[in-house]
Amino acid sequence: MSGFPGDVYGLWHRRDVRKWWGRSTAEVVGDLVRDPQLRAALLAQKGDYGGMEPEKTSFGMHAVVMLHYLNGGYYPAGGGKAFAEALVPVIEQAGGAVRLNAKVQALLVEDGTAIGVQLDDGTHLHAPTIFSDIGARNTVGSLPGELRQSDWAAEILSFSPSVCHVTLYLGLTGDIRAHGASASNHWFHETWDMDAGVWQNPAEEATAPVLFVSFPSLKDPAHAPGDRQRHTAEVVAIISWERFASWSESRLQHRPDEYTDFNTEIGRSLLAQFVRHFPELASMVAFHEVSTPLTMSAYTGAQRGASYGLEVSPRGFLSDSLKARTPVPGLFLAGQDVTTPGVTGAMMGGVLSAAAIAHQIYPHLRQGRGVGPDRLRAP
Repeated sequence: MSGFPGDVYGLWHRRDVRKWWGRSTAEVVGDLVRDPQLRAALLAQKGDYGGMEPEKTSFGMHAVVMLHYLNGGYYPAGGGKAFAEALVPVIEQAGGAVRLNAKVQALLVEDGTAIGVQLDDGTHLHAPTIFSDIGARNTVGSLPGELRQSDWAAEILSFSPSVCHVTLYLGLTGDIRAHGASASNHWFHETWDMDAGVWQNPAEEATAPVLFVSFPSLKDPAHAPGDRQRHTAEVVAIISWERFASWSESRLQHRPDEYTDFNTEIGRSLLAQFVRHFPELASMVAFHEVSTPLTMSAYTGAQRGASYGLEVSPRGFLSDSLKARTPVPGLFLAGQDVTTPGVTGAMMGGVLSAAAIAHQIYPHLRQGRGVGPDRLRAP
């Protein structure tokens, strides 16, 4: 939280914050649990926030994710586009506008104050308050050179991007639920070694150490499979960025042949691993396609294809730099770098950014603590 409410809350809870958020997941779990396999089971959902190295990630982050899923997971009826369909009319009714394919080239700053943005096509858009949810590092990179030299900017740039991933997208036909698929999130760990979560080199390792499998079409009550019972699945593995670094300057749809061949090999490996865990679905796969960290960068601007913004380290969560209100007047950060990674974290990052300029929002947040999304009310 920004300003006076954040200062008060920070002083009141400083000890607890440092005890849980200021220590690593490995340290806390290691202190509390002796059995290595029980530790592994308790850390099985670390991929939900990119915490593949428990000795480097904050235990508070892990605890929040575990608490979140104790009540089950949520899926938006109609898929991810449901958020845009719900939010865009609200913005437009309030006099705002939503522009697609309008990439921001730079933040406009006058006398040290953020006054607007410049788009790629040269258009200048001005506003009294600028909210940036493109990530803290990208935001700093959009500032004029002198502001990028500040202590605030330097600390943000000192944080590493989070882990990255590859995804195998599947199209299936038939009654997949009757053949092993479900609406659950599936995490498959191929080893009890909880430090072995990143697929370092698929060319030499045919199997990813950790695999996430989900069937979005079974989660979505609005999905109509049709006569052919069409369904979707996603198969995700955390992967090392270094394997893709040499191709980072190439453009989408214009990648070199070596990248295409590597992409194809990843697809084969992930499909084989998926089939091993869901053998009855093998004959139902009608289509597959692979995305990589370079795909993520191309569509979202994520540095190094980061899946979850910045590192989820104790240092990051205790930092005063990653708050909604920035030292640049008129500029606010939103999104997951302000709070925690993921969809819910990104949403709360936006809410806290709004609260940074309208403190009356805080009482509504307090009233909403501990209730499900169906009971939350907009402030």
